[in-house]
Amino acid sequence: MTVRPDANMVQAGIGAWAGLWGGKRLLRVLCLDAGSEWDKHLPSILLALRTVSHESTGYTPSELVYGKNLRTPETLVMEHWMEPEEEGDLVTEYMFKLINRLKRCQEVAINKMEEMQVKRKTWYDKNAVKREFKDGDLVLVLATSRANKLAVQWIGPGTILNKISETNYLVEIPGRRETSQIYHINMLKPYYKRPEHVNVIINDETKNSLADQELEIPYLENNSLIYDFEDVIQASELNKHLHDKQMDRLRELLNKYSKCFQTIPV
Repeated sequence: MTVRPDANMVQAGIGAWAGLWGGKRLLRVLCLDAGSEWDKHLPSILLALRTVSHESTGYTPSELVYGKNLRTPETLVMEHWMEPEEEGDLVTEYMFKLINRLKRCQEVAINKMEEMQVKRKTWYDKNAVKREFKDGDLVLVLATSRANKLAVQWIGPGTILNKISETNYLVEIPGRRETSQIYHINMLKPYYKRPEHVNVIINDETKNSLADQELEIPYLENNSLIYDFEDVIQASELNKHLHDKQMDRLRELLNKYSKCFQTIPV
């Protein structure tokens, strides 16, 4: 297959332009309307894009670069109809006006860009979760695969050596050419160790002793004590609520059913 670097550069430039300025939709419409002669209409498309105000800056690209908007065919016709011919300004006066206009456009564009950046960052970080690593934490790193450079895989684990900034960390990965390298936090995720299982070898004597211990079933000693009626009276203050006959009756019942009233429940 014949390779043409110049054609590849043109194709790459058109792809970058289409992705940057949102020209994919325009190219699609242009190809449908013009067919094979779509490339002859590219200057008209570029002129249209350069004379349209951008949402972020509030100005057209031509105003930010040249200090004034490009004169499209409609503008020329409108000026010819509406404005009478005037004498040209002096060159120095025109240059000062142009410089002042460029400066004002630059200041307004910077302020507008800052406002739009804050707004877009707020929307972008709406569902974001803040993550942070400490020195010594184990992490996995998202890196390209050796077999396929277009594929990525998680490698590691690596160790966090130092926190460079809020989003960048110095990570040490053993077994690589560069053992320590700076990575963005979006390329890192925590590494969790699996629980270690240790196999223990038991000889016959230890096995027999363990079996004997398992056969020995401990039983609770039934040395329960019967409630002392006098202690019950002092603890509950029954003498304040019952008269003598009721106290005697309660004492008889406790003595009769003494097995039911023990310190340990049966």
